[in-house]
Amino acid sequence: MESTLLQSLTPGQELDAQLDVLSGTWPTGLHGHLFLIGVNLADASSALWAGLPWGGAGVMTRVDLAANAQGRVPWMTRRLHTPDIDLAAALKASEDPTALQLVRSGFTNMSNTSMEFLGNRMVVTFDAGRLVEVDPHTLRYLSHVGSVSEHPAVLQHPLLPCVFTTGHPVEDPTRGGMWSCNLGFAPAGGTSMTDAESPLLVMHWDGEGELDWWVAEGVTVTHGIHVVTVTEHSVLFVETAYKPEPGVLFGQRRQAHHAPYTQVHIVRKEHLTKARRGGSVPCVSTRIPVESFHQFTDFRQEGEDLTFFAVHANGWDLTLPMYPEDKVWRTGQALSPRQLGFVAMPSDASPVGRYVIDGRTGALKDAKTFVAPERHWGTLWYTRDASKLERGEYLWQTYQGFDPELLVERQVRMYADHPHRVVRVEDLPRSDLPSSIACLRAEDLTERSSWTFPRGSYAASPCHVTDPTGGLGWVVVPLQWPERTELHVFEALNLGKGPIAVAAAPGVRLSYQLHSGWTPTLGPRGSSYFRPYANDLSPEWKDMPVKVRQAVHSVVQRYS
Repeated sequence: MESTLLQSLTPGQELDAQLDVLSGTWPTGLHGHLFLIGVNLADASSALWAGLPWGGAGVMTRVDLAANAQGRVPWMTRRLHTPDIDLAAALKASEDPTALQLVRSGFTNMSNTSMEFLGNRMVVTFDAGRLVEVDPHTLRYLSHVGSVSEHPAVLQHPLLPCVFTTGHPVEDPTRGGMWSCNLGFAPAGGTSMTDAESPLLVMHWDGEGELDWWVAEGVTVTHGIHVVTVTEHSVLFVETAYKPEPGVLFGQRRQAHHAPYTQVHIVRKEHLTKARRGGSVPCVSTRIPVESFHQFTDFRQEGEDLTFFAVHANGWDLTLPMYPEDKVWRTGQALSPRQLGFVAMPSDASPVGRYVIDGRTGALKDAKTFVAPERHWGTLWYTRDASKLERGEYLWQTYQGFDPELLVERQVRMYADHPHRVVRVEDLPRSDLPSSIACLRAEDLTERSSWTFPRGSYAASPCHVTDPTGGLGWVVVPLQWPERTELHVFEALNLGKGPIAVAAAPGVRLSYQLHSGWTPTLGPRGSSYFRPYANDLSPEWKDMPVKVRQAVHSVVQRYS
Protein backbone atom coordinates (compact mmCIF):
# COMPACT_ATOMS: atom_id res chain seq x y z
CA MET A 1 0.00 0.00 0.00
CA GLU A 2 1.23 3.49 -0.78
CA SER A 3 2.66 5.32 2.24
CA THR A 4 0.23 7.46 4.22
CA LEU A 5 2.82 10.23 3.94
CA LEU A 6 2.32 10.31 0.17
CA GLN A 7 -1.44 9.99 0.51
CA SER A 8 -1.47 13.16 2.61
CA LEU A 9 -0.20 15.16 -0.39
CA THR A 10 -3.74 16.15 -1.31
CA PRO A 11 -5.37 19.56 -1.78
CA GLY A 12 -6.39 21.16 1.51
CA GLN A 13 -10.15 21.49 1.77
CA GLU A 14 -12.10 24.07 3.77
CA LEU A 15 -14.27 22.33 6.33
CA ASP A 16 -16.53 22.85 9.33
CA ALA A 17 -17.13 19.72 11.34
CA GLN A 18 -17.97 18.28 14.73
CA LEU A 19 -15.68 15.47 15.81
CA ASP A 20 -17.25 12.45 17.48
CA VAL A 21 -15.45 10.63 20.26
CA LEU A 22 -14.88 7.20 18.74
CA SER A 23 -13.25 5.60 21.76
CA GLY A 24 -12.42 6.44 25.35
CA THR A 25 -13.67 9.48 27.24
CA TRP A 26 -12.92 13.06 26.25
CA PRO A 27 -11.37 14.75 29.32
CA THR A 28 -13.67 17.31 30.93
CA GLY A 29 -10.69 19.53 31.73
CA LEU A 30 -9.44 19.69 28.14
CA HIS A 31 -9.66 23.34 27.17
CA GLY A 32 -8.32 26.05 24.89
CA HIS A 33 -7.75 25.96 21.17
CA LEU A 34 -5.51 23.70 19.11
CA PHE A 35 -4.19 25.13 15.84
CA LEU A 36 -2.74 23.06 12.99
CA ILE A 37 -1.10 24.26 9.79
CA GLY A 38 -0.29 22.36 6.62
CA VAL A 39 0.01 22.84 2.89
CA ASN A 40 -2.35 22.99 -0.05
CA LEU A 41 -0.31 21.76 -3.01
CA ALA A 42 -3.02 22.86 -5.45
CA ASP A 43 -2.12 26.52 -4.88
CA ALA A 44 0.53 28.47 -6.78
CA SER A 45 4.21 28.03 -5.99
CA SER A 46 7.52 29.19 -7.45
CA ALA A 47 10.81 27.76 -8.64
CA LEU A 48 12.61 28.07 -5.30
CA TRP A 49 10.52 25.34 -3.65
CA ALA A 50 8.54 23.82 -6.51
CA GLY A 51 7.80 20.14 -5.94
CA LEU A 52 8.67 20.07 -2.25
CA PRO A 53 5.78 19.19 0.08
CA TRP A 54 5.84 22.68 1.62
CA GLY A 55 5.58 24.31 -1.79
CA GLY A 56 1.85 24.86 -1.35
CA ALA A 57 -0.07 27.63 0.36
CA GLY A 58 -1.08 27.36 4.00
CA VAL A 59 -4.12 25.48 5.24
CA MET A 60 -5.08 26.23 8.85
CA THR A 61 -7.27 24.33 11.29
CA ARG A 62 -8.65 25.39 14.66
CA VAL A 63 -10.00 22.78 17.07
CA ASP A 64 -11.92 24.01 20.11
CA LEU A 65 -10.86 21.37 22.60
CA ALA A 66 -13.66 21.78 25.14
CA ALA A 67 -16.41 19.42 23.98
CA ASN A 68 -19.79 21.04 23.41
CA ALA A 69 -23.09 20.10 25.06
CA GLN A 70 -23.49 17.20 22.65
CA GLY A 71 -20.07 15.84 23.58
CA ARG A 72 -18.62 16.72 20.19
CA VAL A 73 -15.46 18.69 19.36
CA PRO A 74 -15.77 21.73 17.01
CA TRP A 75 -13.36 21.76 14.05
CA MET A 76 -12.75 24.46 11.42
CA THR A 77 -10.31 24.28 8.45
CA ARG A 78 -9.64 27.20 6.11
CA ARG A 79 -7.32 27.73 3.18
CA LEU A 80 -5.11 30.69 4.00
CA HIS A 81 -5.48 33.56 1.55
CA THR A 82 -2.82 36.27 1.60
CA PRO A 83 -1.94 38.93 -0.99
CA ASP A 84 1.15 36.97 -2.06
CA ILE A 85 -0.71 33.70 -2.53
CA ASP A 86 -3.67 35.31 -4.27
CA LEU A 87 -1.44 37.37 -6.57
CA ALA A 88 0.52 34.31 -7.67
CA ALA A 89 -2.76 32.49 -8.31
CA ALA A 90 -4.23 35.43 -10.27
CA LEU A 91 -1.12 35.76 -12.43
CA LYS A 92 -1.14 32.04 -13.11
CA ALA A 93 -4.85 32.08 -13.98
CA SER A 94 -4.32 34.88 -16.51
CA GLU A 95 -2.22 32.54 -18.69
CA ASP A 96 -0.35 35.60 -19.94
CA PRO A 97 3.28 34.67 -20.80
CA THR A 98 4.69 37.63 -18.85
CA ALA A 99 2.50 36.79 -15.85
CA LEU A 100 3.59 33.14 -15.88
CA GLN A 101 7.24 34.16 -16.05
CA LEU A 102 6.73 36.50 -13.09
CA VAL A 103 5.37 33.60 -11.03
CA ARG A 104 8.22 31.31 -12.06
CA SER A 105 10.86 33.90 -11.20
CA GLY A 106 9.18 35.16 -8.04
CA PHE A 107 9.21 33.96 -4.45
CA THR A 108 5.65 33.45 -3.26
CA ASN A 109 5.37 33.64 0.52
CA MET A 110 3.45 30.40 1.11
CA SER A 111 2.64 31.11 4.82
CA ASN A 112 2.33 27.44 5.69
CA THR A 113 4.89 26.57 8.36
CA SER A 114 3.97 27.52 11.91
CA MET A 115 1.79 29.74 14.03
CA GLU A 116 3.22 31.74 16.92
CA PHE A 117 1.30 33.81 19.44
CA LEU A 118 1.80 37.39 20.64
CA GLY A 119 -0.73 37.84 23.43
CA ASN A 120 -4.13 37.42 21.80
CA ARG A 121 -2.62 37.77 18.33
CA MET A 122 -1.26 35.10 16.01
CA VAL A 123 1.35 35.22 13.26
CA VAL A 124 1.88 32.58 10.58
CA THR A 125 5.32 31.93 9.15
CA PHE A 126 7.35 30.75 6.17
CA ASP A 127 11.16 30.78 6.29
CA ALA A 128 11.43 32.47 2.90
CA GLY A 129 8.68 34.99 3.55
CA ARG A 130 7.52 37.73 5.89
CA LEU A 131 5.53 36.99 9.02
CA VAL A 132 1.78 37.30 8.43
CA GLU A 133 -0.76 38.18 11.09
CA VAL A 134 -3.87 36.00 10.95
CA ASP A 135 -7.10 36.31 12.93
CA PRO A 136 -7.23 33.26 15.25
CA HIS A 137 -11.04 33.50 15.35
CA THR A 138 -11.67 33.38 11.60
CA LEU A 139 -8.28 32.17 10.25
CA ARG A 140 -8.29 35.13 7.86
CA TYR A 141 -5.38 37.36 6.82
CA LEU A 142 -4.98 40.65 8.68
CA SER A 143 -1.61 42.10 7.66
CA HIS A 144 1.98 41.38 6.85
CA VAL A 145 4.32 42.08 9.77
CA GLY A 146 6.40 44.93 8.42
CA SER A 147 6.42 46.28 4.90
CA VAL A 148 9.04 44.95 2.50
CA SER A 149 10.91 48.25 2.93
CA GLU A 150 11.19 47.67 6.70
CA HIS A 151 13.39 44.62 6.09
CA PRO A 152 17.05 45.44 5.39
CA ALA A 153 17.68 42.29 3.29
CA VAL A 154 15.37 41.61 0.34
CA LEU A 155 15.87 39.55 -2.80
CA GLN A 156 14.19 41.94 -5.19
CA HIS A 157 11.39 41.10 -7.62
CA PRO A 158 8.79 43.53 -9.00
CA LEU A 159 5.83 41.59 -7.59
CA LEU A 160 7.02 38.64 -5.49
CA PRO A 161 10.21 39.60 -3.62
CA CYS A 162 11.89 37.17 -1.24
CA VAL A 163 12.25 38.16 2.41
CA PHE A 164 14.02 35.40 4.35
CA THR A 165 12.91 35.37 7.99
CA THR A 166 12.30 32.35 10.23
CA GLY A 167 9.76 29.59 10.69
CA HIS A 168 9.62 30.17 14.46
CA PRO A 169 9.82 33.73 15.78
CA VAL A 170 9.35 33.99 19.53
CA GLU A 171 7.41 36.19 21.93
CA ASP A 172 9.46 37.80 24.71
CA PRO A 173 7.60 37.35 28.03
CA THR A 174 9.32 40.27 29.77
CA ARG A 175 10.44 42.75 27.11
CA GLY A 176 7.31 42.20 25.06
CA GLY A 177 7.02 41.97 21.31
CA MET A 178 8.46 39.27 19.11
CA TRP A 179 12.02 38.39 18.04
CA SER A 180 12.71 37.31 14.47
CA CYS A 181 15.49 37.66 11.91
CA ASN A 182 16.12 38.69 8.33
CA LEU A 183 18.65 37.00 6.06
CA GLY A 184 20.06 38.17 2.75
CA PHE A 185 21.59 35.10 1.14
CA ALA A 186 24.00 35.59 -1.75
CA PRO A 187 26.39 33.15 -3.49
CA ALA A 188 29.53 32.65 -1.40
CA GLY A 189 32.42 34.53 -2.99
CA GLY A 190 29.92 36.06 -5.38
CA THR A 191 29.90 33.09 -7.77
CA SER A 192 29.38 29.80 -5.89
CA MET A 193 26.53 27.60 -7.10
CA THR A 194 26.63 25.35 -4.01
CA ASP A 195 27.23 27.71 -1.08
CA ALA A 196 25.39 30.83 0.06
CA GLU A 197 26.02 33.19 2.94
CA SER A 198 24.30 36.04 4.74
CA PRO A 199 24.81 38.46 7.59
CA LEU A 200 22.57 37.87 10.62
CA LEU A 201 20.02 40.66 10.98
CA VAL A 202 18.26 40.61 14.35
CA MET A 203 14.63 41.77 14.12
CA HIS A 204 12.16 42.90 16.81
CA TRP A 205 8.48 43.78 16.40
CA ASP A 206 6.64 45.44 19.26
CA GLY A 207 3.27 44.61 17.70
CA GLU A 208 2.44 48.16 16.63
CA GLY A 209 5.30 50.18 15.17
CA GLU A 210 8.06 49.74 12.62
CA LEU A 211 10.42 46.80 12.81
CA ASP A 212 13.65 47.36 14.71
CA TRP A 213 16.80 45.66 13.46
CA TRP A 214 20.49 45.25 14.28
CA VAL A 215 23.45 43.48 12.63
CA ALA A 216 25.13 40.69 14.62
CA GLU A 217 28.87 41.46 14.58
CA GLY A 218 31.14 38.96 12.88
CA VAL A 219 28.42 36.44 11.99
CA THR A 220 28.16 34.80 8.57
CA VAL A 221 25.10 32.56 8.26
CA THR A 222 25.43 29.65 5.80
CA HIS A 223 22.25 27.71 6.66
CA GLY A 224 18.68 28.81 7.20
CA ILE A 225 17.55 29.99 10.63
CA HIS A 226 14.34 28.08 11.27
CA VAL A 227 14.12 28.85 14.99
CA VAL A 228 14.64 31.93 17.14
CA THR A 229 14.46 31.25 20.87
CA VAL A 230 14.74 33.55 23.88
CA THR A 231 15.93 33.53 27.48
CA GLU A 232 15.65 36.17 30.18
CA HIS A 233 18.83 37.89 28.99
CA SER A 234 19.59 36.62 25.47
CA VAL A 235 18.13 35.90 22.04
CA LEU A 236 19.41 32.78 20.24
CA PHE A 237 19.43 32.35 16.44
CA VAL A 238 19.93 28.74 15.38
CA GLU A 239 21.13 27.59 11.96
CA THR A 240 19.12 24.56 10.92
CA ALA A 241 19.64 21.57 8.63
CA TYR A 242 18.81 23.62 5.54
CA LYS A 243 21.57 24.72 3.17
CA PRO A 244 20.53 27.21 0.48
CA GLU A 245 22.15 26.38 -2.88
CA PRO A 246 22.26 29.21 -5.42
CA GLY A 247 22.36 26.72 -8.30
CA VAL A 248 18.86 25.49 -7.48
CA LEU A 249 17.50 28.84 -8.63
CA PHE A 250 18.98 28.05 -12.06
CA GLY A 251 17.50 24.57 -12.30
CA GLN A 252 20.45 22.60 -10.94
CA ARG A 253 20.01 19.50 -8.79
CA ARG A 254 21.09 19.73 -5.18
CA GLN A 255 24.85 19.14 -5.02
CA ALA A 256 26.09 19.52 -1.44
CA HIS A 257 25.00 18.13 1.91
CA HIS A 258 24.26 20.40 4.84
CA ALA A 259 26.76 20.77 7.67
CA PRO A 260 26.88 18.04 10.36
CA TYR A 261 26.54 20.51 13.21
CA THR A 262 24.21 23.14 14.67
CA GLN A 263 25.51 26.71 14.80
CA VAL A 264 24.00 28.85 17.59
CA HIS A 265 24.38 32.65 17.66
CA ILE A 266 23.73 34.38 21.00
CA VAL A 267 22.94 38.10 21.28
CA ARG A 268 22.47 39.75 24.68
CA LYS A 269 19.28 41.78 24.93
CA GLU A 270 21.12 44.53 26.79
CA HIS A 271 22.77 45.45 23.46
CA LEU A 272 19.53 45.44 21.45
CA THR A 273 18.54 49.02 22.21
CA LYS A 274 16.77 51.73 20.22
CA ALA A 275 19.97 53.77 20.30
CA ARG A 276 21.84 51.02 18.40
CA ARG A 277 19.02 50.37 15.92
CA GLY A 278 20.42 49.72 12.45
CA GLY A 279 23.93 49.30 13.82
CA SER A 280 26.02 46.35 14.91
CA VAL A 281 25.75 44.47 18.22
CA PRO A 282 28.13 41.93 19.85
CA CYS A 283 27.37 38.25 19.27
CA VAL A 284 28.97 35.01 20.44
CA SER A 285 28.54 31.73 18.60
CA THR A 286 28.84 28.08 19.53
CA ARG A 287 28.83 24.89 17.49
CA ILE A 288 26.95 21.81 18.68
CA PRO A 289 27.72 18.44 17.06
CA VAL A 290 24.95 17.14 14.78
CA GLU A 291 22.59 19.24 12.69
CA SER A 292 19.06 19.88 13.97
CA PHE A 293 15.58 20.93 12.83
CA HIS A 294 14.03 22.46 15.93
CA GLN A 295 15.37 23.95 19.14
CA PHE A 296 14.23 25.71 22.29
CA THR A 297 15.65 27.10 25.54
CA ASP A 298 14.42 27.50 29.08
CA PHE A 299 13.53 31.16 29.58
CA ARG A 300 14.80 31.33 33.16
CA GLN A 301 18.46 30.37 33.46
CA GLU A 302 20.97 29.88 36.28
CA GLY A 303 23.63 32.58 36.12
CA GLU A 304 25.10 32.92 32.64
CA ASP A 305 24.48 29.32 31.59
CA LEU A 306 21.84 28.64 28.89
CA THR A 307 19.97 25.33 28.79
CA PHE A 308 19.38 24.54 25.12
CA PHE A 309 17.46 21.64 23.55
CA ALA A 310 17.82 20.42 19.94
CA VAL A 311 15.83 17.98 17.83
CA HIS A 312 18.63 16.52 15.73
CA ALA A 313 18.52 15.38 12.13
CA ASN A 314 21.54 13.23 11.27
CA GLY A 315 21.65 12.72 7.54
CA TRP A 316 18.05 13.77 6.98
CA ASP A 317 17.78 16.40 4.28
CA LEU A 318 14.34 17.98 4.14
CA THR A 319 15.30 20.18 1.20
CA LEU A 320 16.46 17.30 -1.00
CA PRO A 321 13.49 16.26 -3.15
CA MET A 322 13.25 12.88 -4.81
CA TYR A 323 14.11 13.38 -8.49
CA PRO A 324 12.86 11.32 -11.48
CA GLU A 325 16.29 9.67 -11.87
CA ASP A 326 16.42 8.57 -8.20
CA LYS A 327 16.23 4.92 -7.19
CA VAL A 328 15.04 3.26 -3.99
CA TRP A 329 17.92 2.33 -1.69
CA ARG A 330 18.91 -1.35 -1.85
CA THR A 331 16.26 -2.42 -4.40
CA GLY A 332 17.18 0.01 -7.20
CA GLN A 333 13.45 0.35 -7.91
CA ALA A 334 12.29 3.38 -9.89
CA LEU A 335 10.14 5.93 -8.10
CA SER A 336 6.43 6.30 -8.65
CA PRO A 337 5.13 9.64 -9.96
CA ARG A 338 3.61 10.34 -6.54
CA GLN A 339 7.03 10.17 -4.87
CA LEU A 340 8.61 12.81 -7.09
CA GLY A 341 9.24 16.04 -5.20
CA PHE A 342 8.57 14.49 -1.81
CA VAL A 343 11.44 14.28 0.68
CA ALA A 344 13.16 10.95 1.30
CA MET A 345 13.22 9.04 4.56
CA PRO A 346 16.04 9.86 7.01
CA SER A 347 19.27 7.98 6.36
CA ASP A 348 19.99 7.66 10.09
CA ALA A 349 18.27 7.65 13.46
CA SER A 350 18.37 11.06 15.15
CA PRO A 351 18.85 12.01 18.81
CA VAL A 352 17.25 14.67 20.94
CA GLY A 353 19.92 16.74 22.74
CA ARG A 354 20.16 18.85 25.90
CA TYR A 355 23.10 21.25 26.14
CA VAL A 356 24.43 23.78 28.62
CA ILE A 357 26.10 26.78 26.96
CA ASP A 358 27.99 29.62 28.62
CA GLY A 359 25.90 32.59 27.49
CA ARG A 360 28.84 35.01 27.68
CA THR A 361 31.51 32.99 25.85
CA GLY A 362 29.54 30.40 23.86
CA ALA A 363 31.53 27.56 25.47
CA LEU A 364 29.72 24.22 25.47
CA LYS A 365 29.74 23.01 29.10
CA ASP A 366 27.52 19.91 29.12
CA ALA A 367 25.77 17.61 26.64
CA LYS A 368 23.20 14.83 26.95
CA THR A 369 21.39 13.01 24.15
CA PHE A 370 18.57 10.52 23.79
CA VAL A 371 18.07 8.13 20.89
CA ALA A 372 16.43 4.71 20.54
CA PRO A 373 17.35 3.64 16.99
CA GLU A 374 15.37 0.42 17.16
CA ARG A 375 12.14 2.43 17.58
CA HIS A 376 12.52 6.13 16.87
CA TRP A 377 13.05 7.33 13.28
CA GLY A 378 12.04 10.53 11.60
CA THR A 379 12.58 12.89 14.55
CA LEU A 380 10.69 15.99 13.56
CA TRP A 381 8.07 17.60 15.82
CA TYR A 382 8.06 18.14 19.54
CA THR A 383 5.96 19.89 22.17
CA ARG A 384 6.99 21.10 25.62
CA ASP A 385 5.24 21.71 28.91
CA ALA A 386 2.99 24.67 28.12
CA SER A 387 2.59 25.56 31.82
CA LYS A 388 6.34 25.77 32.51
CA LEU A 389 7.96 27.53 29.58
CA GLU A 390 10.32 29.32 31.95
CA ARG A 391 11.94 26.04 32.96
CA GLY A 392 10.15 22.99 31.64
CA GLU A 393 10.17 19.53 33.20
CA TYR A 394 9.16 17.44 30.18
CA LEU A 395 9.08 17.41 26.41
CA TRP A 396 7.18 15.13 24.06
CA GLN A 397 8.76 14.03 20.78
CA THR A 398 6.91 12.46 17.87
CA TYR A 399 8.64 10.26 15.32
CA GLN A 400 7.41 10.00 11.76
CA GLY A 401 8.58 6.40 11.41
CA PHE A 402 10.44 4.79 8.54
CA ASP A 403 9.41 3.37 5.16
CA PRO A 404 12.30 1.78 3.20
CA GLU A 405 10.49 2.41 -0.09
CA LEU A 406 10.90 6.16 0.54
CA LEU A 407 14.66 6.03 1.11
CA VAL A 408 16.63 6.85 -2.03
CA GLU A 409 20.21 6.13 -3.02
CA ARG A 410 21.04 9.83 -3.47
CA GLN A 411 20.35 10.74 0.16
CA VAL A 412 22.16 7.66 1.53
CA ARG A 413 25.25 8.45 -0.58
CA MET A 414 25.18 12.14 0.34
CA TYR A 415 25.24 11.39 4.08
CA ALA A 416 27.05 8.03 4.16
CA ASP A 417 30.15 9.59 5.73
CA HIS A 418 28.28 11.67 8.31
CA PRO A 419 30.68 11.98 11.28
CA HIS A 420 27.97 11.37 13.89
CA ARG A 421 26.17 8.36 12.47
CA VAL A 422 24.05 6.39 14.94
CA VAL A 423 23.24 3.53 12.56
CA ARG A 424 25.75 2.30 9.98
CA VAL A 425 24.63 2.48 6.36
CA GLU A 426 24.77 -1.31 6.03
CA ASP A 427 22.42 -1.60 9.03
CA LEU A 428 19.69 0.73 7.76
CA PRO A 429 16.20 -0.74 8.36
CA ARG A 430 14.87 -3.14 5.74
CA SER A 431 11.24 -2.98 6.85
CA ASP A 432 8.74 -0.43 8.11
CA LEU A 433 9.16 1.16 11.53
CA PRO A 434 5.88 2.63 12.82
CA SER A 435 5.32 6.18 14.00
CA SER A 436 5.61 6.80 17.74
CA ILE A 437 5.75 9.38 20.53
CA ALA A 438 7.99 9.57 23.60
CA CYS A 439 7.84 11.65 26.79
CA LEU A 440 11.32 12.73 27.92
CA ARG A 441 12.30 14.26 31.23
CA ALA A 442 14.07 17.50 30.34
CA GLU A 443 16.69 17.41 33.07
CA ASP A 444 18.42 14.22 31.93
CA LEU A 445 16.58 13.19 28.71
CA THR A 446 15.44 9.89 30.15
CA GLU A 447 12.30 8.38 28.67
CA ARG A 448 9.32 8.61 31.00
CA SER A 449 6.85 6.79 28.72
CA SER A 450 6.17 6.12 25.05
CA TRP A 451 3.54 4.87 22.61
CA THR A 452 3.71 3.29 19.17
CA PHE A 453 0.94 4.12 16.71
CA PRO A 454 -0.68 1.50 14.46
CA ARG A 455 1.10 0.66 11.22
CA GLY A 456 -0.31 2.52 8.25
CA SER A 457 -0.65 5.78 10.20
CA TYR A 458 1.75 8.52 11.22
CA ALA A 459 1.74 11.15 13.94
CA ALA A 460 1.87 14.82 13.02
CA SER A 461 2.88 17.67 15.34
CA PRO A 462 1.88 17.03 18.99
CA CYS A 463 0.64 19.72 21.37
CA HIS A 464 0.71 19.84 25.16
CA VAL A 465 -2.44 21.17 26.85
CA THR A 466 -2.29 22.32 30.47
CA ASP A 467 -4.55 21.00 33.22
CA PRO A 468 -6.41 23.93 34.85
CA THR A 469 -6.56 21.96 38.13
CA GLY A 470 -2.77 21.79 38.36
CA GLY A 471 -2.01 18.35 36.93
CA LEU A 472 0.42 17.67 34.10
CA GLY A 473 -2.33 17.82 31.50
CA TRP A 474 -2.61 16.08 28.17
CA VAL A 475 -0.84 15.70 24.85
CA VAL A 476 -3.03 15.92 21.74
CA VAL A 477 -1.68 14.29 18.58
CA PRO A 478 -3.18 14.52 15.06
CA LEU A 479 -2.89 11.05 13.53
CA GLN A 480 -2.95 10.75 9.75
CA TRP A 481 -4.51 7.70 8.10
CA PRO A 482 -4.91 7.25 4.33
CA GLU A 483 -8.62 8.02 4.50
CA ARG A 484 -9.00 10.19 7.63
CA THR A 485 -7.39 12.36 10.29
CA GLU A 486 -7.98 11.54 13.97
CA LEU A 487 -7.16 13.38 17.18
CA HIS A 488 -5.57 11.19 19.86
CA VAL A 489 -5.51 12.45 23.46
CA PHE A 490 -2.95 11.07 25.92
CA GLU A 491 -2.32 11.60 29.60
CA ALA A 492 0.84 13.67 29.46
CA LEU A 493 3.03 11.42 31.62
CA ASN A 494 1.40 8.10 30.81
CA LEU A 495 1.73 7.67 27.05
CA GLY A 496 2.11 3.91 27.48
CA LYS A 497 -1.51 3.73 28.57
CA GLY A 498 -2.45 4.57 25.02
CA PRO A 499 -4.88 7.27 23.93
CA ILE A 500 -7.56 7.94 26.51
CA ALA A 501 -9.77 9.40 23.77
CA VAL A 502 -9.86 9.30 19.97
CA ALA A 503 -12.04 11.70 17.96
CA ALA A 504 -12.79 11.96 14.24
CA ALA A 505 -15.58 12.82 11.82
CA PRO A 506 -16.57 11.77 8.29
CA GLY A 507 -14.77 13.86 5.66
CA VAL A 508 -12.07 15.15 8.02
CA ARG A 509 -8.81 14.36 6.26
CA LEU A 510 -6.03 16.91 6.48
CA SER A 511 -3.41 17.56 3.85
CA TYR A 512 0.29 17.28 4.74
CA GLN A 513 0.70 19.00 8.11
CA LEU A 514 3.67 20.86 9.53
CA HIS A 515 3.27 22.48 12.96
CA SER A 516 0.74 22.86 15.75
CA GLY A 517 0.11 25.39 18.50
CA TRP A 518 -2.16 25.85 21.50
CA THR A 519 -3.58 28.84 23.30
CA PRO A 520 -5.84 28.75 26.36
CA THR A 521 -8.14 31.58 25.25
CA LEU A 522 -9.15 33.62 22.21
CA GLY A 523 -9.38 37.26 23.20
CA PRO A 524 -9.84 40.48 21.22
CA ARG A 525 -6.96 41.55 19.00
CA GLY A 526 -6.60 44.93 20.68
CA SER A 527 -4.77 46.46 17.72
CA SER A 528 -5.43 48.11 14.37
CA TYR A 529 -1.97 47.29 12.99
CA PHE A 530 -1.93 47.12 9.18
CA ARG A 531 0.63 47.38 6.39
CA PRO A 532 -0.84 48.22 2.93
CA TYR A 533 0.11 45.56 0.41
CA ALA A 534 0.18 48.08 -2.44
CA ASN A 535 3.27 49.69 -0.88
CA ASP A 536 5.20 46.42 -1.27
CA LEU A 537 4.91 46.34 -5.07
CA SER A 538 7.28 47.95 -7.53
CA PRO A 539 5.56 50.74 -9.50
CA GLU A 540 6.73 49.09 -12.74
CA TRP A 541 3.71 46.73 -12.62
CA LYS A 542 1.63 49.59 -14.02
CA ASP A 543 3.63 49.40 -17.26
CA MET A 544 3.28 45.63 -17.67
CA PRO A 545 0.88 43.83 -20.06
CA VAL A 546 -2.79 44.39 -19.48
CA LYS A 547 -3.50 40.94 -17.97
CA VAL A 548 -0.71 41.43 -15.44
CA ARG A 549 -2.09 44.85 -14.50
CA GLN A 550 -5.59 43.42 -14.12
CA ALA A 551 -4.35 40.62 -11.87
CA VAL A 552 -2.33 42.97 -9.67
CA HIS A 553 -5.11 45.57 -9.49
CA SER A 554 -7.69 42.97 -8.38
CA VAL A 555 -5.47 41.79 -5.52
CA VAL A 556 -4.47 45.29 -4.42
CA GLN A 557 -8.15 46.27 -4.27
CA ARG A 558 -9.03 43.15 -2.31
CA TYR A 559 -6.39 43.83 0.33
CA SER A 560 -6.57 47.63 0.55
